Amino acid sequence: MKRETGAELGLAGQILIDTARRGGNPVLVAPGLRLGGMALAQVARNMALHLLRRGIGRGALVALRSDDLVVSLASILAVGLLGGRWASAGVDAAGVDAANLLLDTAPDGQLLPGAVLVDDTWATQPMPESEGMFPGVAVGDDWLCLGGQWFSDAMLLVRFRADAAVFDQPGTAVVGLGGPEEPEQLLLALSTLYHGGMLVESAEPELWRSEGAKLVAGRPETVAACLVGWTGERFPALQLWGKADGRSFPAFNQLRESGDPVANEAPDASLFDLLDQLFRQIDGVTDAMTFMVPKPGRPDRLTAFLVLEPGADLPRVTSEARVAALRLGGRNAVPGRFLVADTLPRRADGLPDREACRDRVLAARRREKRP
Repeated sequence: MKRETGAELGLAGQILIDTARRGGNPVLVAPGLRLGGMALAQVARNMALHLLRRGIGRGALVALRSDDLVVSLASILAVGLLGGRWASAGVDAAGVDAANLLLDTAPDGQLLPGAVLVDDTWATQPMPESEGMFPGVAVGDDWLCLGGQWFSDAMLLVRFRADAAVFDQPGTAVVGLGGPEEPEQLLLALSTLYHGGMLVESAEPELWRSEGAKLVAGRPETVAACLVGWTGERFPALQLWGKADGRSFPAFNQLRESGDPVANEAPDASLFDLLDQLFRQIDGVTDAMTFMVPKPGRPDRLTAFLVLEPGADLPRVTSEARVAALRLGGRNAVPGRFLVADTLPRRADGLPDREACRDRVLAARRREKRP
């Protein structure tokens, strides 16, 4: 049973203590990442010391821009330990001007004006801890700003206790499909830590399967987009978790009864160029081209060719590409299939030759059908 938080400790401190007790057991899993509870707790405590050296204490406002969920979580808990206030500089932009300290991991390669770069050194201990360094949030104070809404410990506990039913077993794995700056993703991550669960931050079904995820938090169309092209085993026990339009989400396997839940309509021509640019920005992708491929008896399928850097992780790349496309244009913007190519065909004027891409796929399909 979860212990109640004490006024002298605060919710952030209680979460850190309980998380550290999990030792090396994973609390956050993503492509290429498997972070244990003790490791996350230590990063948060070290970040708190870095913040303390920069004058952050009770009531001080820290704003963060980051695309790294570990940094976001650790900084939230660190600020809570110090009794400060935390806001996202990516979503809650209003908090940037009023911030006592603006932090940035520079996800686009450029620091925000006046920001302090959060790099790997923030995970190391800058000075020894001593008693009284971490006073915690004062009782009743609003200290966490997500999506423009301020939360106190009491308000967060209301949310966490409402989630208790889904964490019926210790270590329950939950898939989170929001970005690291999305308010619901951060609330989900904090609730998962509070209940002793494990958050799987990935849009790749293979990772859901390997981690034994039982819940996926996201809208049905988001989950459906992740499953486009998935040929592995179904997830009969996996459930959608959340609310939409006042209705509970249906059981996950209900989405799969009719086969592929996403039927792509023909996108606007300008979407191809936007998707090409979007996919080229993903780490590990050097070139990309989207196009439509006809399927007998079914609507044409949106398809993407990707040229990858040597050693690039294809599951991670396609996972990021699906989520990015979904955010750009909804489920009809998500390619039904990602293919890897060494080079991509272009016309004499340098523009994409999407017909040649289509013909390449159709030719491969014909070869596969030969006896």
